[in-house]
Parts: sequence; structure tokens; C-alpha cells
Amino acid sequence: MSDVNTHSFEIINSTSFLVHELPSRASYEIRTGDILTAIAGNSVGTKKHATALVTPEYDGCICTNGFRIFRNIRIDPYFFLFFLKSEMFLKQMFMLRTGAAIPSVSDADLVNIRIHLPDNSVIKKVGDAVKRSFDLRNQAKKIIEQISP
Repeated sequence: MSDVNTHSFEIINSTSFLVHELPSRASYEIRTGDILTAIAGNSVGTKKHATALVTPEYDGCICTNGFRIFRNIRIDPYFFLFFLKSEMFLKQMFMLRTGAAIPSVSDADLVNIRIHLPDNSVIKKVGDAVKRSFDLRNQAKKIIEQISP
């Protein structure tokens, strides 16, 4: 996995390597439904902070140790994606960054990030809206693929 569209929570590119060619930072196997968020890089904690939902296309891929994987989370995953782009999350991440050349957030700091959970009806409304945006993008992709010149 190599590129994330920061606006749509999507992995948009990957690069293939033979196992012995993998860079040392290739660390984590990802699975469909995982949520990735950046913990290293200049965009951490900014509006360009990279967060993505792993789709079936990227199941079994390996991602860099510049991301952390959320798996089997206990809240609506689509609401959680939305939270990971919220000002509340981004401000916390920005405040926790250390390092000058490549800012990063430690795992110890990441697990202590506060998550604001509104009532269940709001969680459902937001989660449903984010899921619908994924469904609509998938429909649009299928329509484009069906066009034959």
C-alpha cells in the first residue's frame, strides 16, 4: 500500500515487491475492514492526515510502520473513520507529535487519545452517511468501468 486519498478515506495505490525486496518499514499485514491512520510524517495531525478503510482489494497487503491499524473496534467503523478526520482527533495528534525531521506520535500516546462519543443516534447517523459515501463511490466506479468506447 503506498497512497491514501485523505479526503475519501481510501487507499488509492499500492506497489508490489518480492518478499526479499520489502523495505524495512514494511511492517503490518492489513485486512479488509481495518482502519489505518498515520502516526509519522509531516501531515500527521493536519487536514492532510492520512486515514483509510482497507477494502477487499488491499486485503493481505503490507503497510508501512508509519501507520497504525485499528481492527475489531467496538464502535461503528464508519463513525470512527469520521472521528479520525475530526478537529478533536487532529488537534490531539498534532500536540503529541515529536521529532523535527519526521514528526511522529508514539503508540503510548496514540492509545491515550480521547474519543468523544455522542449518543447512539448521532453515531448511527454519521456512520450511515460515511458508509453511503463509500457505496456511492463504488457505484460510480462500476458505472465508469462499464463504459465501452
